[in-house]
Amino acid sequence: MKSKKILGMVLSVMLVASACLSGCKFSDIADIGNNSADVGSSDVGTETPEKPEIENAVENGGIYAMPAKMAFTSDTLAAANETGVTVTLVATVEPADAPDKSVDWSVNWSDDAALKESDITQYLTCTPETDGSTTATVQCKQPFGDDTIVITVTTRDGGYQANCMVTFVGIPTSMTIETDLPERTTDDFVKYREIGVNRTGSVTVKLDNAFHSVSEMYYQQLEISCKAPKVMVCDETQTTNGDGVTTSTQDNIHELDLNSVVSEFISLNVTGATFTLEANRKIETYYSSFRTSGRNIIYYDKFLRYLSSLEASPYFVVSVKLPGILSTSAGFNLQITSSVTGVSLDGALKI
Repeated sequence: MKSKKILGMVLSVMLVASACLSGCKFSDIADIGNNSADVGSSDVGTETPEKPEIENAVENGGIYAMPAKMAFTSDTLAAANETGVTVTLVATVEPADAPDKSVDWSVNWSDDAALKESDITQYLTCTPETDGSTTATVQCKQPFGDDTIVITVTTRDGGYQANCMVTFVGIPTSMTIETDLPERTTDDFVKYREIGVNRTGSVTVKLDNAFHSVSEMYYQQLEISCKAPKVMVCDETQTTNGDGVTTSTQDNIHELDLNSVVSEFISLNVTGATFTLEANRKIETYYSSFRTSGRNIIYYDKFLRYLSSLEASPYFVVSVKLPGILSTSAGFNLQITSSVTGVSLDGALKI
C-alpha cells in the first residue's frame, strides 16, 4: 500500500469575518453560591475578569486557513444559541499549479476519546462546499468534554493528508461548594460550619456553565485557602508557692495573626475538586511555647481572647477562588469545637 505523506499545511490563522455574538457572553458571570451566608473576612473580588485567552480558539462565523489545532469554547457556543458554532476551513494544496486539487474531508474521534462509541455527527460535522472542495464548513453542535476530534483532509491525487486536532474548552461561569460539615447559626444569624478536634470534613467544589461541561484543567487552577482569625494573646506566668497554691499573672498582651501557624489548627489536603479539612486543636488551647523555672511556668503567646473589634470572630474562613476566570469566591466560616473523647458510667446499678 502506498505510504501517505503528511502535507504541510498553512498554520497561521487568518480571520476574515468577525464573530457576531449574542445572548450569554462570558462577561455575564453568575454570582457564586456560597454554602454560608457570610464568608467572614475572605477576600472577594468585585470586578469581572477579562475573557481568558484560549489557545487556538475560533469564533462563530470565522474563516480560517486550516490550522493544526482548533478549539471551540463554551461561551462562543452559548452565544450561538441553537444553531451551534460554524467556522469555515480552507485547506491549501501544494504546489499551487497542481491540476487536481480535489480533497476529501473526514472527522473521527481520537483513539482515547471517552465518547468514541457515540455518533460523532451529533457533536461536530465537516461538510465540503462542493464535492472535492478545499473549503469546508465545520459545525460544533454541543460540548464534547475533554475529548479530541480529528478533522482529516486527504488529497485525491497522491493521498497526502493533514490533520486538525479539535478540542472543546468548557469555561466555568459559576462555582458552588458542598460539604459534609454540619451547619450552625448563631443568635445574630451568622452561619458557620462546625468541626470537632481530631475530626475530618470533606468539601467538594463544583464548577459549572450553561452546558454543565467544564474542562478539567480549571479544577487544577483552583486556589483553596483557610484564613485564621485574629486573637489577643499574652505571656502568662503561673507561680506555685510552697503550699501548692498557683497564681497567674499576665504580661505583654498583644494582637496575633494566626495565619502564619494556621496549620496548627487546621490541616488542608487537596485532591482535584475535593479537599479535606482536619481539625488539630482549638484556638482556646493555643500557646506558642513555654518555659519552666523553679516554681514558675511561663506560657508565651497564650490565647487570651478574640480580637476586640468589629472583625472579632472565632471563625476560620475557608475560601475557594478561580483567579482570572471567576470574579468572586465561594467559602464558609468554620469553627473548631471540642470532640467527644469517651463515655463512662458512674456508680453501680442497684436493683
